[in-house]
Amino acid sequence: MRGRKRTWADAPGNMLMRRIRLIVIVVLSAGLVLGLAAQSPDRARQLKQARELVAAGKTDEAIAIYAALVKQSPADPSLRVNLAISQFKAGHYAETIAHCRKALEQRPGMIPALLFLGAAYAKLGRPAEAVEPLRKVVVARPKERNARLMLAESLLRVGKFEEAAEHFRAASSMLPRSPRVWYGLERCYTVLAEAEFERLARLAPGSAYIEALLGDARMEQEQYEAAFARYRRALALDAGLTGVHTALAEIYERTGHPDWAAVERKREPAAPADCRSSDLACLFAHEQFLDLLRANGSAFWKKRAYDRLAEQAFAKLAALPDSAELHELKARRLDSAGSYTAAVNEWTKALALSPGNAVLNQGLATALFHARDYEAALPLLEKLLEQKPDSAEFLFLCGDALLSLKRPRDATGYLESSVERDPTNLFAHAELGRAYLELGDGARAIPHLLTALPADEDGTRHFELARAYRMTGDTKRAKETLTEYSRLRKEAAERERERERRRRVVAPE
Repeated sequence: MRGRKRTWADAPGNMLMRRIRLIVIVVLSAGLVLGLAAQSPDRARQLKQARELVAAGKTDEAIAIYAALVKQSPADPSLRVNLAISQFKAGHYAETIAHCRKALEQRPGMIPALLFLGAAYAKLGRPAEAVEPLRKVVVARPKERNARLMLAESLLRVGKFEEAAEHFRAASSMLPRSPRVWYGLERCYTVLAEAEFERLARLAPGSAYIEALLGDARMEQEQYEAAFARYRRALALDAGLTGVHTALAEIYERTGHPDWAAVERKREPAAPADCRSSDLACLFAHEQFLDLLRANGSAFWKKRAYDRLAEQAFAKLAALPDSAELHELKARRLDSAGSYTAAVNEWTKALALSPGNAVLNQGLATALFHARDYEAALPLLEKLLEQKPDSAEFLFLCGDALLSLKRPRDATGYLESSVERDPTNLFAHAELGRAYLELGDGARAIPHLLTALPADEDGTRHFELARAYRMTGDTKRAKETLTEYSRLRKEAAERERERERRRRVVAPE
């Protein structure tokens, strides 16, 4: 009942930083050649010394030299860019931005200035501002792989997933062994797939398409009985829906019924050898997923195509050496399947490879929470709340963890703040009401439990509300609410029995 969609963000990679260091050396070397040709011997000596200091990691000394040179020749944008690059390597990103912007005023379109301007914005967590300068670099130099990757990551962070995927695909041919590339592609495709599902759910709720896609999701989580029920329901709604018989055959094979699988495979129509551009089912069967996406396709087929592309990207990442990116994606998938204890293990492995990563820390904290390891989750959640004190989500999680640890008095402050910041979170209202109940304050519990009732599928909130009414002496409302509680419990039990009946994997009809 506590499942909520979590936000996510990309995280910096060490491999990318190594490539940036290589760019620094290359660009500074180019700047040195220009300086030697155009400057006095003393100026050339200073440029050479500064370059060597940067290469040796003595950036503060290099910065001092470049700053002096810029002061002597303030109209020379190449000197200013060299200073900006040194500042970048020293981690002084705000100073990098200032010098790059000044250099671009002096010489618009200067590629090194654009590159490090975008890189500095990205390092400061300002991806929206990184996008435009990096776009200009990629347009001018399409084979500039580092700019391409940084642009893709920045677009991913600002939610421009289709454009990000385009640049990640281009980067994949230039950086095929970069975990960042395949991680980024998987994230883009996964989010785009979710968007197509949500679009289809709005357009055709309860349709055969929705049932088939829910079956796909259960298959991915190896919940074969639940997947079987969804696929059978999809065929009942649309007997001609392509791919469902093949999916049923796969379930039969995985559950030890090869003879039943053969029956289902015979029922699946064979795909034509050549596909028309509009034949989306054929394009999918032939794994021409990008062609399918380029066609004017339905949300159903686009969702399936994005899912397959995400799987391909994940497989590419899994084939590379161990990485934080791989463990993060494994953890996300386990979270989605509700396997929180296993997810904790993957988040922990990811953090071991990328210590201090804020995204991974958040993933670990929430996985621990959902795994009900509240003692371990609480200190992590409190640290996250220190970084984002106005986060309604972190306030809720801290409060709920404290309530689960039988500390309702401590929990109420967090939950009150969470509800204040996000009044639409029905779970927060429900837990705040429960905290007041634990403190014996039925009057304060009632309004929050009433607010939470629309999310009460099994009667739990009605039972708690009845308790609150009894505390305040309102026996009439307590009795009425208990009657509703009994009805909801019976309906929930009946739904569960029906689900169990439908989930049985039986022979083909």
